[in-house]
This record gives sequence, C-alpha cells and structure tokens, in this order.
Amino acid sequence: KRTGVACETCRKRKRKCDGLRPVCTLCTTLLKECHYSGTTESRKRKQPDNEHVTMLENQVSNLKSYIKELELSLQGQNIPSLQKPRRASEDTTEIARDDNGIGSELCSEAVEEVSALIWRMNIGDVGEPAFTGPSGNFCFPSSTTTASQPYRITPPPNTTSVADPRLAQYSDDSVLKRSLLNLFMTQVNPFHKFVQELDSFQVELFPTNDRNQNLLYSAIFAAGACYSKDATEKYAGDVFAANADSIALLSCRSSPSIVCVQALSILAWRELSQEHNNIAWIYNSMAGGLAVALGLPAMGLQDLFDYTYLPERRDARIKTFWSFFLVDRMATSILGRNCSIPWRRIEVPRVDTILGTSPSIDDLVFSSQCKLWHLHDQYMDQIYAFEFKSLEPIQRNRLHMLAHNAILNFRAGLPQTLKIAANQKLTTSPHPSAIFLQMSYEMSLLLIHRPFLREPPTSNSFHLASTTMTVAAANMARYIQIFQRLNANTSSHEISQPTRALIPPYFLVHHVLTASIMHLLNGTSENVQHKNQARRKLQICMDFLATLRATWTSATKAIVQIQELACRWKIVAVLPMRFS
Repeated sequence: KRTGVACETCRKRKRKCDGLRPVCTLCTTLLKECHYSGTTESRKRKQPDNEHVTMLENQVSNLKSYIKELELSLQGQNIPSLQKPRRASEDTTEIARDDNGIGSELCSEAVEEVSALIWRMNIGDVGEPAFTGPSGNFCFPSSTTTASQPYRITPPPNTTSVADPRLAQYSDDSVLKRSLLNLFMTQVNPFHKFVQELDSFQVELFPTNDRNQNLLYSAIFAAGACYSKDATEKYAGDVFAANADSIALLSCRSSPSIVCVQALSILAWRELSQEHNNIAWIYNSMAGGLAVALGLPAMGLQDLFDYTYLPERRDARIKTFWSFFLVDRMATSILGRNCSIPWRRIEVPRVDTILGTSPSIDDLVFSSQCKLWHLHDQYMDQIYAFEFKSLEPIQRNRLHMLAHNAILNFRAGLPQTLKIAANQKLTTSPHPSAIFLQMSYEMSLLLIHRPFLREPPTSNSFHLASTTMTVAAANMARYIQIFQRLNANTSSHEISQPTRALIPPYFLVHHVLTASIMHLLNGTSENVQHKNQARRKLQICMDFLATLRATWTSATKAIVQIQELACRWKIVAVLPMRFS
C-alpha cells in the first residue's frame, strides 16, 4: 500500500516511509528526528493521456484490420479463421441468423441482381433519356408483367420561354411569399444550410434590381412550395421555379457569385425532389462548375487563401460549398451517376471548424452529414468503378475491410448528442435531424457492402456483407418506428420538439428503398424464421413509403420498384397484403 504523505526526513533521504504519526517507524528505529510538513494533500494521480489512448486504440484497430486482410487473402487454404468482424454491439438488432449457410438460403438469382453493378438507360414516355447507375436502386431490369401500373408517375410539365402572367401577381403577394419563405426556412434550410438565417431575408424586397437576388428568392420560394399542401402555393412554386430557370444562366454569365451557387443548389434540390431528374442534374452541374470557377473546392489551400476576405465572408463561402456538396452527393447516390467535383479535388475546411462554441443540433447534423457523404464517396468511387470487377480477390477484400472500418469509425466518432442506439429503449426523444443522420449512416453501409454479395457464399467477405446489410436494414426499420413515434408524440403535444412539422426529407425515400430491397432479398430465404423477420421489417418500410406519397412522388416510384422485384423473385407473398 502506498503512503499518502511521507515524513520530511524520509522524503529527503528517499526512503520508504509508512507515514505513521507523530513519528514514523523508520525514524523510530534509526532514532532520527521525524516531522511532517504542514500540507496533508494526498498524492496526485497521473491523468491519462487521452490522445495517447486514442492512438493506441487506432493501432489496435489497424492491426485487427491487417489480420483480417491476411485471413481473407488466405481463404481456401485451410487456415483457422479468427473471430469474424461484426458491427458494434450498440448498433445491432436481434437477428436470428446462423453464421453458416447464410448465402445458401437466399435465391441466387436475387443475390446476383442485387450485387450486380448495372448501369441502365431508360427512355421516357416522350423520348427523354435517363441514365441510372447501380446505387440508384432503379437499375434493375424491368418486368413486362408488373402489377404496379396504378402507381405510374407522369412526366414533368413542359416549360416555355413565355413568362407566366401570374408571376407579377404572386410577386406582389407578401402573405404568399412569407408563407413559402417560412416553409423553406423550417423544412429545407435547417438540414441543408443553403442560406443564412431568416432575419437576412425580407420578402417585401422581391423583386429587386439585383438579378442574383431575384434568382435566389425565386429558388427559395419554389423549394418551400414543395412542402405546401395549398394548391395555390404549389402552383406559385412552379411559377417561381420557371422564373428562376429563365434568369439562371444570365446570372451565372453576368455576375457569378456564391449567391448563384446557393440558388442553383436549391433548384437542383427542388427538381430532384420532384423527380425531374435531368433538369436537376443540369442545375447541379451548373452549381458545381460555378463553384470551381469561384475557387470554392480549394479554399483549404494556403496558397489560395485570400486574406482580404472577412471571417464572415469566408464562413459563408465554406457553408455554400458544403451545402452544394451535400446535394451533389445525394443526387449522385440517388441517380447512380458521377459526382460533379471528385472527392480527390476537394480541399475545404470542415464545417465543424466554423460552428462556434455552442452549435445547434441542426448544425452538428449538417456537419456530420457532410463528413459521412465525403467518406462514403471515397469508397463508392472505388467500389462502384467500372474496373472493380477486374480487381484481384485480395484487392477487393482489402478495399472491403477499409470501407467497412471507415464507416464504423465515423459512427463511433459522432457527438454523443447525435447517437441513437437502435436496439435500446429511448429515455429521451431524439431530434428528428439526428434520426435522419442515422438513417443516412445505415444507407451508406448498405450501398458500400452491396457489391460484395457477389463473392462466394462461403467466403468471409460475403458473410461480412450479408450480415452487415441485414443489420443495417433492420436498424433502418427501427429508426422509422422511432421517427413515427416521435411524430405522433409531437402531434399530440406530449413532448417538446422544434416548432416545425415533422415532414421527412425526400432523400429518405432512397434510404428506405435501399433497406427494403435488402429485406426483400432476405425474403427469398428458405428459412421460415428469416423470411418472417424480413416480412415484418419490409412492412414497416413500405408503410412508411406509403405515408410519403402525399409529399414525394419518388415514394410511389419506390413502391413500384419493390413490387416489381417481388414479382421477378417470385416472393409476392412477402409483400404486405395491400401492396401484393
């Protein structure tokens, strides 16, 4: 036992003291004078070096990954297998699956379709082409005998160069403009951070002599109308969108600025949410091209840093880039296309470096979403590349492990206020934006692992992919239930939540569809228990998509896709009764 305070004699001679008072044992034996100092404070414990601990934890994680890479590279050589990597226990949901024979239970044709990297060109009703990549969930071959015709989506209306005569009427209606502005600021901007706060906008100033400001206001009004249930406001949104379309190119040509990038990003968001994918991609590409011209992707380079910018101006440029980046990456994932600005060409300070000391939950979620999609893009760029199939097995396995660990490490590094354990009973009501962030995280796991289902069913890589995707899809259903419970409580005023109505953003349709396809794949299992579990989770997802049809037409399209796949895989019985 260590002595709390040694006597002064033993301390000077560096002898072991038992601290006995008034005279210690050693001084009594040696007949020495013994006295203690006036301070009696106990020995201070050495504080752990958190940075050193983190470094050691990272080293352990890297060594485990290296061991797993060696394991995967030696498959088929009768080498004893180490413990298989699994998701963190806090993220897992109870799933009745055996470690052996998972692949043999599933329909091989369904596994092949889900894991295949398919690029597809569709020709619409009026001859318009639409290119879809493998991450977009709509690249599967179409069936000529689908039972989903009632859910057909009509193409967007044609636009003309003639200004709508009601534009002047709506531009003078301050009540209508204020309503659309409030919808945008409460529904769209908290998550995407396109513009500054509400106080910086005055609807009475629109229209102005500044073309860029007119473009921005028109884009804001058009986006806000997407959440309105009023027919007049919805039509006004279309009119403002047409007005923005008519002046967008002129604004970019005559006075390019971050205001134009903001407006184009909003217009890309708006058209994407309305399933006008081609024009959405054009707006997105225009925003990306203008961002490059303004040097936004390279703001982190010291040589290009402009010290003449005020801090507020620099922060606005950083936020403008990341708000565009978030829309660009969501469009890339939803449509399965190439991003406008490659992740290797981005050197921009992170959002969390400009948030201040007390950021809001929405600010933290926006920052985390940007981190997640940037990380997601780094590995999607390699896994969904054309040359992925030509990689050697050891190269694919190494890439698989790196991507898997990177996404899990992102989840572990989230602020505690944003973490939601899917398998634990919640004691407090989570913020809606935090729920949406968790759903984006699960979607990332699903898409990152999907191509590795093509590996042999007996391989560790297949086991890791199928297990991770099954857990991620189950967690997606759980987060849907958490959100629905939160929505019900908010409606009944049982809890205190943000004043805005809880309308899910459009990109959740893509997330839920990604999880539904995995549930449908598990529904092809020969194991009755696995099939029943998949059926229950699929019902949660499809019921949620059905509630989104009133706001987002893409939800209807998602239901059609699920129905078609169920017909192709001959598992219509797995669908909920009202969708089968």
